Amino acid sequence: MPRCAGWVGPVLAPVLVSVAMIAAGVWHLRAPVRIGEGHWTGIVAGAAIIVISFAMDYRHIVAGGVPHAFNWWVFGAGLGIGVLSFASAARGRVGREWASAVGTSPCGAPMSPD
Repeated sequence: MPRCAGWVGPVLAPVLVSVAMIAAGVWHLRAPVRIGEGHWTGIVAGAAIIVISFAMDYRHIVAGGVPHAFNWWVFGAGLGIGVLSFASAARGRVGREWASAVGTSPCGAPMSPD
């Protein structure tokens, strides 16, 4: 029997992660977001929970078993924590104010034209 990777999940799960990452990237390009330490903690925690949701059944899979049902609750919690942490950072006006302050740095000093 061929060796199996340590994670298993439905195709929809990584597609949802990709959609969330693309949406966050497009949002950030449209209106830069200042992500604080607390928001980073939430984003990284959400990502870790997502990875855990894929790896929860690894012992059963590596032993040659058929995957159990995917744990959508764990995956959804991770995705929700990550998305809500980014959305919370995006709600802050700081990033948008920086983007609208053309010609000045975030601290208000004139920027050199590089």
